[in-house]
Amino acid sequence: MYTVAKLNGSSESFSPQKLKLSIIRAAQDMGIDVNGEVDLAVNRNVGSWELADMVQLELLKKAIDKPQLADVAKAHLMGRIYKEAFGKDFLKTKTGYGERAAARFRQLVEAGLLKPEASELLGLFEPKPEFDKSLSYNALRLFTNGNYALRDSGFKLAETPSMAAWRVATAVARSLEVARRYYDAITAQKIVPASPFWFNAWTKKEMFASCFTLEVEDCLSSITHPGRYCIYDALAYSGIIQQLGGGVGYDFSLLRPEGDVVRGSVGVASGPISFMKLFDTNVDVIKQGGKRRGAQMGTLHVWHPDVKKFIKAKTGELKDAHLQNFNISVFVDDTFMEKALGIDKDPNYHLINPRMFLDKTGAKPVEYADLHREAPKEATWGEVDARDLFREIAEGAWDSGDPGLIYKANLNAPNPLLGVEIEIAGYKFRYIWRSVNPCVTGDTRVLTRHGYVPIAEVYRRAKEQGEVVLLTEGVEKDGDPRGFAVEVLVPHVALTVDGKTKVEYGVVKSGVIMVGTKDVYRVVTKEGFEIKATPDHRLLVIKGTRDRPTSYEWKRVDELKPGDLLVVAPVEAPEDVGEDAMPLSVAYLLGRTVGDGSITVDKHNRPRIFVYFAKDELDEAVALVDMLKTEFGSDVSYSLSETKTEIKLEFSGAFARAVASMVPELIHSDSKTRRVPEAVFRSKPRIIAAFLRGLFDADGTVDADSAIRLTSSSRELLRDVQQLLLLFGIYSVVYERRRKATAFSYMTKDGIEKTYTSGETYYELVIKNESRCRFVEKIGLAPRKAARVSLKKCKREKPFATVEKVEYLGREVVYDFGVPKYHRYIAEGIVSHNCAETVQNPFEVCNLTHINLVKFVKPNCTGKTFEERLGCIDWEGLAQAARIGTRFLEDAIERSRTGIKVIDEMNAATRKNGLGIMGFAELLLKLGVPYASWEAVELINRIMGWIYVHALDESANLARERGPFKFFEKSVYARGELPVLKYQDFVWGRWEKVKHVYPRELQEAGDRLREITTRTREWLRPHLEQLREKVKGGVRNSVVLSIAPTGRTSILAGTTSGVEPIFALAFVRNVTVGTLIEYYEPGIELLKARGLWTPQVRRVVEETGMLRDAPVPDDVKHLLATAMEIGWLWHVLMQASAQQWVDQGISKTINMPANAPKEDVYWAFAFAWAVGVKGITVYRDRSKSVQVIYTGLKQEIKKKLADTKILIKPTALEASIEEAAEKVKLKALEEGKDPYCKTGECG
Repeated sequence: MYTVAKLNGSSESFSPQKLKLSIIRAAQDMGIDVNGEVDLAVNRNVGSWELADMVQLELLKKAIDKPQLADVAKAHLMGRIYKEAFGKDFLKTKTGYGERAAARFRQLVEAGLLKPEASELLGLFEPKPEFDKSLSYNALRLFTNGNYALRDSGFKLAETPSMAAWRVATAVARSLEVARRYYDAITAQKIVPASPFWFNAWTKKEMFASCFTLEVEDCLSSITHPGRYCIYDALAYSGIIQQLGGGVGYDFSLLRPEGDVVRGSVGVASGPISFMKLFDTNVDVIKQGGKRRGAQMGTLHVWHPDVKKFIKAKTGELKDAHLQNFNISVFVDDTFMEKALGIDKDPNYHLINPRMFLDKTGAKPVEYADLHREAPKEATWGEVDARDLFREIAEGAWDSGDPGLIYKANLNAPNPLLGVEIEIAGYKFRYIWRSVNPCVTGDTRVLTRHGYVPIAEVYRRAKEQGEVVLLTEGVEKDGDPRGFAVEVLVPHVALTVDGKTKVEYGVVKSGVIMVGTKDVYRVVTKEGFEIKATPDHRLLVIKGTRDRPTSYEWKRVDELKPGDLLVVAPVEAPEDVGEDAMPLSVAYLLGRTVGDGSITVDKHNRPRIFVYFAKDELDEAVALVDMLKTEFGSDVSYSLSETKTEIKLEFSGAFARAVASMVPELIHSDSKTRRVPEAVFRSKPRIIAAFLRGLFDADGTVDADSAIRLTSSSRELLRDVQQLLLLFGIYSVVYERRRKATAFSYMTKDGIEKTYTSGETYYELVIKNESRCRFVEKIGLAPRKAARVSLKKCKREKPFATVEKVEYLGREVVYDFGVPKYHRYIAEGIVSHNCAETVQNPFEVCNLTHINLVKFVKPNCTGKTFEERLGCIDWEGLAQAARIGTRFLEDAIERSRTGIKVIDEMNAATRKNGLGIMGFAELLLKLGVPYASWEAVELINRIMGWIYVHALDESANLARERGPFKFFEKSVYARGELPVLKYQDFVWGRWEKVKHVYPRELQEAGDRLREITTRTREWLRPHLEQLREKVKGGVRNSVVLSIAPTGRTSILAGTTSGVEPIFALAFVRNVTVGTLIEYYEPGIELLKARGLWTPQVRRVVEETGMLRDAPVPDDVKHLLATAMEIGWLWHVLMQASAQQWVDQGISKTINMPANAPKEDVYWAFAFAWAVGVKGITVYRDRSKSVQVIYTGLKQEIKKKLADTKILIKPTALEASIEEAAEKVKLKALEEGKDPYCKTGECG
């Protein structure tokens, strides 16, 4: 009898009846009958959380046909939360919510997890269980697994969602009346605080800001340069900030260029790129021990002499591919843009040495919006052709997503303190906004307790277990905020006294992290081993020669040279590695099938498995049948036939269907593309050994020297086998061969003699020496082959791989481990080392909270005209949310502290609010407005204008209560100017001067956007006129709006992210206990309401995530168009339209398909500048991931085949196995990951 481990350390026998009762209770809470809906079986000891996850996954898989089951899954998860937070008895009585919560808060204070002063307000908790119930299932999982919920010292959940909301509200408000107001807004999901609020409220480190900007001056340390903030000062500050969970932006433009003189020495400067590597390395250190590894944004001005090196730092040139912990952007001024686009007919653009500029003028060059109007001739360091440089920037972004562009004039047009001299903590500077905030690939197999598993899967499994080791929100643009515990098998490589190598292994508890999208290279070796990693990923290399190694060293991928010897790590895996995925008989069958067989499906959806034997192998064919019949009895339907050359064994019926469903990648696979099935990779060693035995029995040979060989036209198949063999300590080499070419001559009809030559490349895996003997012991061969293997002279081998080449692949999502003490792990058999929404002045921070627009659409309101649809928005409610959000952020500034004097004083002085939005795409859907439409462009213009006037008006009210921000008297507000109107006048005045260089389509688009902004301005005229007078009396915050990507907070709110469109109508989520197709429910509900959710439409949605090829009306396709279907121009227009009323920046991805031409990026960059976008990031889709939907599997056969943890009925019963085996276009996402954030910093 298997047991269930509880969180308190105890265990009990698994009881199907008890589990069924928990499901029934959850269903009863929702008024639903689920009797018989869930059938579970386990074949090992499990944890209670894992068992609950299995139930919930089963329910969710059926929810597309029975939506009420999703509510049952949510209720089941909510029951787990209540059980841990309040105790088991609460599930029976459902009474005393408030009293239990208050007691739990007291326990957290007494345990030192919350501040003592929190006791009074937390003790006045006002329960809102309806808020708990309003959250989606995904939101609840994020709440429990994403550090939004506090845990006690025993790692039990210590609070419910409504308790967490009360904790945030009281920590910010510090008074009961105000706390209630914030609490009501949060629990109504009208405002959603950014992640740091949930992480840190009332804890010992109350830091609520999300992003920071640091000055990097041209000196090493303030020790030798008092009063300045030098390179190592910024380095130290960035470490502190990242430990607190913040992201950091730096502008490196003040650093002298490479080759410049260094006073007081005879040397020359190494340039900003070399110093950026220090900050890059700093992140690798901090991320292992800090709360999270904050994202880093590095910028350089286009006038800097090292700008070309900077542009290429993250593109396809390996020698410059450093800075992998940075997102990078180039600051461009209007002088450059006018020359680049031919507005200024002279394309020559001067480069400026920042050191010489400072020497000649006494001013920092970064403190000017357009330096060329100020630069002395003596500071000029050559020139470039602006047209060529702009194309280089665009091509770099097309190639890799970096660099982005920041348009400095657009950035500073609404700056209320532009050019003002200010002083903070003794530091004087001119105020100008000049900085913004922002491993191995997921298919890399790494060695863990689960065997060689893709690291993306390792991450998913670790996350399901829920033990958070690191909090890494913001690791990269699309990174995951959490690092989770996993047991890694770590190699200890040493030299013995006789000069031989020795590899030992130990299990180390480590943290696995999803870093995000980066440049990736492939290291190819002569022995067949390969690894894909970032340029800064380090691999273990031997010093000396293969025969006489002297020591070892770590080398970065971009430092490897042909001939370098990488250390390969054969390991004898213990039997507790992997899963009981299938019986040994089925594993052997699959091995024979891969070696010499096939799986097909006919037009009637009937699968057949064919296995071929030589004429003298009849006994082996019969033995295989007997083995399978012993296991499955009458379920095995087969036939055995003989031809002149071979024996054919054919399986059909239910047995064949079940086996085929386990390995859909083998259906109709040809010999050149065949791979080892994923189900085998995830199996226990004894199952893998059975598979390998079948494979080598079918297709292996033994040569005269007793070497064991396996030949295939699929190189990847042999590389897969090479990886599996390492689990048994078996080292092998893969060679490329070519069969002898044949040639013949022939005469064409024109009388010309031609010669045709044929020759075929194939591959051979060879096992020799000690590994040959180990193979016979661990895997074995059929007697007829084993008799030819000599076990004498099993010479010890050197497990090395010789580097042949390093090649650039593109950009992929990458992962990494933090391995305590050893800092290494095994990846692909090789020993590896563990590896723009706001605009700010130096030392400023951004404080973020978001308005959920979906909550302000009136119920059951429809309209056909634009004005009628405007009437469906609750404008008064939206205005109140803007005011509450403004006060919430202002109060947060009062509470938030970093401990760095200059940063805390700057935050208190400028008081920058970053109130943003989420749910815009869902609002459009409710109103029936397509994202790619002028109506949507005008709607975002109206919405952001409305929010701006009310947020700024509330900030003026706060100034009357508490006083204006420190530098108000020097700001444009004191003159009665509104920054966004100043910005609009600048942008559209310039547009008239520059639009003639754009294609007609873009000219018309720009003109229309200007007209929309003018209409909104007229619509808001009464508010704007009143504000002009009101702000003269003071405003509390220097700026009020910023649209962040709202990655995980949008999941918490259950809506779409920021101003992004719908990501996909369906995508795959991978969880430990299975794979789940997740749907964008509002879109599916719309299809159902219109009677369009047919089996055919459902199949298209599940396979592609969109409606492009579905039989639905074009207007529905347009309304539900997803991010990659929408043209780049609509993306830019949406960002530019929102920007008209946002005084800070906007995080928005300009999506482009993989086949987008470079010209699209060029014109996107050019047009964005002209219409006022402040910063732009382009993402050209280069994803290579595929996901197979498993369907058509009979329950009773799957039970016999796998005896897996959960019996899952098919998601789409009407889909065929053949269709399931096709490579579908759905993107597989980790649980909790925000699908919208492909390039924007999420969170």
